[in-house]
Amino acid sequence: MVARARASDSTGTASGRSGSKAGEAREGDAVVESVVDVVVNAVPLLMGPLIAGAGWSTLRRPDEIPHVASGGPRWTQRCWSVGFVLLGVTVTALGGFGLAGREEVWPVGLVRLLAVGLIVSSMTVAAVCRARNRRRSARGPGLGAG
Repeated sequence: MVARARASDSTGTASGRSGSKAGEAREGDAVVESVVDVVVNAVPLLMGPLIAGAGWSTLRRPDEIPHVASGGPRWTQRCWSVGFVLLGVTVTALGGFGLAGREEVWPVGLVRLLAVGLIVSSMTVAAVCRARNRRRSARGPGLGAG
């Protein structure tokens, strides 16, 4: 952002505009950029608790788990829920760091990566288990089942 401001300083005065008009244009651009930065950082700050709340509610009530995470063993449902709780916490941290103007610390990024891994792996295992159950029920009774 500092490099952009310096670049606009050098181009604003060289373009032949008067100093006051160039200064007003730079101030307007800075205000727009700061508003956009605040909005971009506030959205994760607001969405993170919603994501964590969705994970927490399915952790407390495993019967209400979404279809993408159901159909497999109970541990896949718990992994999906814990992954969403961790993802929500780290997304909230991302928004907080952004609003504070600081760079995110690496452990938060690592936890977010692990949370996404939990979610994707549990959805994959649940999908494989659902496919096996469908195939098993479509085949009918096996040899020696009667």
